[in-house]
Amino acid sequence: MARKKQKANVLVQSLAVQAPVERVWKALTSGRDLGLLVLGRVEMAAKPGADFSWHWGVWEKVAPGGGKGKFTWAGTVLDVVPGSTLVLGPRADAKKPSPVVTLTVKGEGGAALVAVVQGPTPGSESLEDYEHGWADFLLKFKTYLETETQEREVLARVLVQATPQQVYRTWLTARAMAKILPGKVSVKGKVGQGFSWQHKRAVHVHAGTFLELEKKRRIVFTWKSSHPVSEVAVEAQPTPYGTLVSVHHTGLLRMNRGQLFSQRMFWLRLLERLRCYFYFGGKIKTTD
Repeated sequence: MARKKQKANVLVQSLAVQAPVERVWKALTSGRDLGLLVLGRVEMAAKPGADFSWHWGVWEKVAPGGGKGKFTWAGTVLDVVPGSTLVLGPRADAKKPSPVVTLTVKGEGGAALVAVVQGPTPGSESLEDYEHGWADFLLKFKTYLETETQEREVLARVLVQATPQQVYRTWLTARAMAKILPGKVSVKGKVGQGFSWQHKRAVHVHAGTFLELEKKRRIVFTWKSSHPVSEVAVEAQPTPYGTLVSVHHTGLLRMNRGQLFSQRMFWLRLLERLRCYFYFGGKIKTTD
């Protein structure tokens, strides 16, 4: 994931997706698919003149001083070329200026290139935040489409504004993970020892034993909540946009589609809270 040189406050990013072009376009214009990616609600019709709104649900819940509407991108669909191009911009009566964003899909058969071109950012808004945000979106979009038909395993990925060392240390710190979960957390960060997580609204306790601890990079542990016991690998890799954190949960042999979906959403929400945790300097709300 190379960082592209931006010109005149204009952002350009792209990422290849190994999925049929038709499926990629459908996901890019589907409120349901986009809602799963932003872990909130997306209302949008791919028709010129139609209003749209993307609500980042986790951010609204955990951001200090946040609230409903603060993490919502709303505007109007300015133009559509079916199967290829979607242009989103501010409403004519918008009180707060926002950039015009063009999303394109190009490719053939089972592969596509998804690109984001964002016009000049208004006022004092940080281009760096937009760069990080769109890089994270494209990563999640790619992961979602390339793994949606997988069975017996879950892969979830996110970009966080932290170093791999910070991610590694946070994952093994009970106080930090208790905020990120949120709930009760116990951690003994040595190979052969274990952890327990209990979400504050749940009775069940997730527990496991550490199998590998590679400083600044990789944590592997058992997941005793599944039957049979499964395995989770957490990896942190530096990129130009922050650290790419991946959770690969394998060995989910007896889960049906509904259970697999629930497990995927569990990791996606946990990683998004991790992203918020670093963005807000650890000062996030413990609402769920």
